Amino acid sequence: MPLPKPETGESQNDFMGRCVVDPNIVNDFGTIDQRVAVCSNLFNPQKETKAQDNWADDFENQLTKAERTSVRDFTDFYRAEYNDAIDLFLKVGAMTPASAQGFFQDAQYIEMYETMYSKIGLQFANWYSKNIEKYLPKADVGNMQSIWRNAFAFMGNQVGTQSAIMVSSTAQATLTNTIRQFMADPVFQSGGEVVQAKMLRQKFNHLADYQARRIVRTEATNAANYATEQAALNLFPGQDMTKTWRSGYDARVRPAHQAANGQIVPFNSKFSVGGESLQRPGDPSASAGNRINCRCSMIVLPKAGAQTIGPLITNIGFGMAQAEVVDAISSALIAPEIIATVVAETAVVEAQAQKEAMRPDNWDKIVPKGTQINDDYLALLNTKPQMIDNYGNGSSYNISKNIIKIDTKRHSASTIGNVLSHEFGHAIHHQNEWVTRSKVNTLIREFFNKHQKMVGVGVRGEERIKLLNDAYQKLKYSQSAEFLKQFNDIDPKLLNEHIINMFDFFGALTKNKIGGGHKNIYYKVINNDKVEYMAHVFENFYNGNPVFKKLFPSIYDDTIELLNQLIKLKK
Repeated sequence: MPLPKPETGESQNDFMGRCVVDPNIVNDFGTIDQRVAVCSNLFNPQKETKAQDNWADDFENQLTKAERTSVRDFTDFYRAEYNDAIDLFLKVGAMTPASAQGFFQDAQYIEMYETMYSKIGLQFANWYSKNIEKYLPKADVGNMQSIWRNAFAFMGNQVGTQSAIMVSSTAQATLTNTIRQFMADPVFQSGGEVVQAKMLRQKFNHLADYQARRIVRTEATNAANYATEQAALNLFPGQDMTKTWRSGYDARVRPAHQAANGQIVPFNSKFSVGGESLQRPGDPSASAGNRINCRCSMIVLPKAGAQTIGPLITNIGFGMAQAEVVDAISSALIAPEIIATVVAETAVVEAQAQKEAMRPDNWDKIVPKGTQINDDYLALLNTKPQMIDNYGNGSSYNISKNIIKIDTKRHSASTIGNVLSHEFGHAIHHQNEWVTRSKVNTLIREFFNKHQKMVGVGVRGEERIKLLNDAYQKLKYSQSAEFLKQFNDIDPKLLNEHIINMFDFFGALTKNKIGGGHKNIYYKVINNDKVEYMAHVFENFYNGNPVFKKLFPSIYDDTIELLNQLIKLKK
């Protein structure tokens, strides 16, 4: 259970009065002197604060370095397997599921996982030990390298054994499906062996990088935090330590992890995160939504007065019998009842990995730190766009160059989610050919025409006048003080953007008969009305627009349904 924290405005005397009798403090600290020391530190944690100030950034830097090495290892492995498979295909002219099983063997993956966990674990065990030296004037971890290396490889073996079947079958299916797609391509079929080999290697090299990053991203956080945990156990008894959850600070931190930031629990307890009990960030027993792409860290610190462990550890068990280690590791891994859900969660893994693969390189330089947005639309991209800061000069998407410009002068933390989903929406509907200068997906055309008729476009006589006027009056009402007072909980700048976006949606739908945003000349370009319509569909879906939903609920709900159907078709 979490240790007590000072409440806003609470005096030290009041905090100390309830802290020293807190059940968790009483259970974990045997004497009143220890309780007073711990509670005093919880109220004014100078020593720990100093140690923790740069923890999240240092952890992220270490993780990035560690991942780089393991991504390279896995990429080399995937490329080698794919190249051998290509050679076989070119020789026999086919790639069946049976022949694909000759590649990406389970044993190879288990060995790769062992190497990854050993490398990442060793790096973080040494990093933790170096950072904790201020507490360990007599501790010597110099002879622990081989012990750590073997222990972390053992953990990698356990994780790899449970993951190998899924990742190997995924790679084999990718191999056969991709080659099948190429064989249906007339350009590929008409090419000679040299051309076919080049096309296949180019495609599979991209897939190798993507699949390598997917695996490493999934496992690195667990490996790093497990190593921190075990390095700490080499130095202090578990009952003499606490652990603190530290979330990252970029725009990708999920709300449940941000809410857990700063949560302190006794070392032998578990964190409560998003309704789940987790041993550590990246815990393999967590659901996919709580684990995939998690970048959180765990700060393990000794309690006041903790003594370092005397005898040096001499076996893989870190002072425990190996059977106990196996039991401890197994309890932290995927439970049997969860294994059945792995197949269903594979789609989540793929989407998350695709999302990260498509995230522009300078995303964190443009999206303010701590901004909470739904960026799942990134997984719908086929080609990663470049994103640049277009301060004060408007936001746009350049189709030919695949460049997204974001006006960071106009859009800060409160509104940047809207403009990102809008401009990335343009990239997505063009890349997937849902709406282009020459094409309009049938679903989009149906919904677009339906919504036009709902506001009078394409309708004749008095009914047309009535529908257009009703829609016009609603848009006008959205700017009234009477209407706006029901949205007092929304940031005024964001509320204004919602209204502007709604006006632009109806301007696109009616070519500025009502609403407005773009000039009339913009809609003289073929399909630009549907181009702009779709960008606002993305806004509604990924950011929501309570103003739009309040005034035009049927049309708003339709936009959500439209994108849901398009996403299902893409899958």
